[in-house]
Amino acid sequence: EKNIDWIKECASDPLANVHWEDASSPYQFISACKELVKAIEVGETYVTGLPLSVDASSSGYQIYSCLLRSEKDAKLTNLYNDPDQEKANDIYSDVARYVTIDCQKYMKMDIDAEIEEYKKETADEDEIKKMRKKLLQFKESAYLWLKYGEELSPKRKPEILREFVKRQVMTFGYSSNLFGFAKQIRKDIMSKLNKKSKEFELYGHNSGEKFEHPFIDKDTARQSAWFMATMIFNNIPKVVKSASKVMDFLRDVTQVLGSENVTLRYQTPTGFIVNNKYNEFETPTVKIKIWDAEIGRERNYRHNVQEKITDVVRTRKSMNTVAPNIVHSLDASILIRAGVLAKENGMTHMMTVHDSFACLPSDMELMGSCIKFAMVTIFKDKNILQDIIDQNAPRIKDKDSLPEVPEFGDEDGNIFNIDDIMESYFSFA
Repeated sequence: EKNIDWIKECASDPLANVHWEDASSPYQFISACKELVKAIEVGETYVTGLPLSVDASSSGYQIYSCLLRSEKDAKLTNLYNDPDQEKANDIYSDVARYVTIDCQKYMKMDIDAEIEEYKKETADEDEIKKMRKKLLQFKESAYLWLKYGEELSPKRKPEILREFVKRQVMTFGYSSNLFGFAKQIRKDIMSKLNKKSKEFELYGHNSGEKFEHPFIDKDTARQSAWFMATMIFNNIPKVVKSASKVMDFLRDVTQVLGSENVTLRYQTPTGFIVNNKYNEFETPTVKIKIWDAEIGRERNYRHNVQEKITDVVRTRKSMNTVAPNIVHSLDASILIRAGVLAKENGMTHMMTVHDSFACLPSDMELMGSCIKFAMVTIFKDKNILQDIIDQNAPRIKDKDSLPEVPEFGDEDGNIFNIDDIMESYFSFA
């Protein structure tokens, strides 16, 4: 209420009154300003045209949970209805807690005691020195990450924050690996800190600003990125187990097909064909002469050019992409079916981005029911992993080499009832 005057000013003339530019999502904010002013002018009868959106709670992991009927993972991803649940479960926070525990363990580690244990495995002095160096780096990195988390934590306690792990947890389900994790951390966190440290080194003494690199310097930052990538990579399977099991299965199927130069094909529940096709290219080497002004003469370069696609399957590439491609195809199937259901039930306005659904607020209850019912119809009374085997086995000679389809249920044998999705409260929020 105390801000209503400048909100009205922004709505009436956003070019002259630019408070809205400071919002985290400025264009969405100015739209909300305009809608609020109209609602005040019209009163309680005003019908807003501002879209309301809901996002899946970890859509990739929800799909893995359904593929394996894992009750535990369905609970973690909010598909399972728990009447006593007061807030949404969050796998990102769960992984962050596990990583915090590991960091505390490494920070308190007795390196001499660890080395004595390691000497029981090898007497090679060079290997022992390498292990000592590695443990020292781990200990240092664990301390720096916990200290950095404490600086940013609202609780002011040494911990690994959700924001430190979210991107890696999200992309793990799409086959991101340890190398990819380290690269993401360097880009998302370390490069910004390195840049700020460099700017302070150049200009900070004039501004009076104080800045100490949380990870000391560029080299230690890189080392710490690898450490955090390792911690996250090791702990995700402790939280969500269905993802690894399904990804391993799909990679194994793709490897068997690739050994006979066949790509995996799959018809989705909505009838579309997924062709996980990645073929080798003919890549002739082209020799190029380029003038190098720095040395004052021509230099010879060699460049491989992807000239022509061949019939040879890129098995390794196919194995690395099959899980995300299958998951995205099922995401799309849910989206398509939800859209069709919404239209059949009278909805005329809908906007979607991947696993995010937006509609008029008056339609949101219907939209939520359509999304959940779409998920139920996609997975109920089906074993999609078995369908993948059945659709691809006739295309190769050595059918017996295909892997066994994983059994339904979590590690305790509890099988998730797909119908429970309809009663879930936080699955899309």
